[in-house]
Amino acid sequence: MLVAFPIVLFIMTLIADVVYEAGWAGSDWSQFAYILLVGGVAAAVAAAISGLVGYSIIVYRGRAKGNHYWRNGWILSLVSVVLLAVSGWLGQDLVYKHGMGFVWTGVPIAAERQRLVPA
Repeated sequence: MLVAFPIVLFIMTLIADVVYEAGWAGSDWSQFAYILLVGGVAAAVAAAISGLVGYSIIVYRGRAKGNHYWRNGWILSLVSVVLLAVSGWLGQDLVYKHGMGFVWTGVPIAAERQRLVPA
């Protein structure tokens, strides 16, 4: 039953952020969104711990038919690694291809380093 709390708190965080960013309310809504976010993370941690304890009890007592978590856990690992690779590829594309985060001074990096190193 704890799962409902982080869901509601995260949705309310989004709503409070939209209200603040749209300019419909003052800066109190930004602080309210932060408090909701902290509460949502705390509730999510509590729900995760509660679910892990409940799952462990069911598996330990032998009421679970097969251990689907470990059998299908590699799928979650594979998906997370693929998402990490895609985000890394897109990030390097932004930095190295489109120059995001760089300010071009017209001076090559090697020449700039030589200028900065004391003789």
